[in-house]
Amino acid sequence: MGRNKTISLLAAALLIIGLFLPYVKAIINVSLFEAMSLPMGMGTLPIIIGIVVLLYAVFTFINKPLGARIMAIIVLLYVLYGIIGAAGFSLSLVGIGAWLMLIGSLLGALFSKADA
Repeated sequence: MGRNKTISLLAAALLIIGLFLPYVKAIINVSLFEAMSLPMGMGTLPIIIGIVVLLYAVFTFINKPLGARIMAIIVLLYVLYGIIGAAGFSLSLVGIGAWLMLIGSLLGALFSKADA
């Protein structure tokens, strides 16, 4: 197993762990996994991101670097939107889950390529 695949699998692990850790620190801490069960369709986007994270892990595992890179970029855009848009540039509201997903998606976007 090459260096790129090892780092990509580490990024997949960070993304999966980030789903279960607090994404937002407010009055209550909410993870994306908990947000999936919100009523009235508010949990739709976290469900889609959960599926994208799992697809990233699968594409990385079966050696499809282009699909993995696309999924990592989708997660990166979602996390950046969540940090910048929803948190309103208040980094004190961003939880450890968001930071892990940011790091994992950056690693995934950079290192999801075929080993030479």
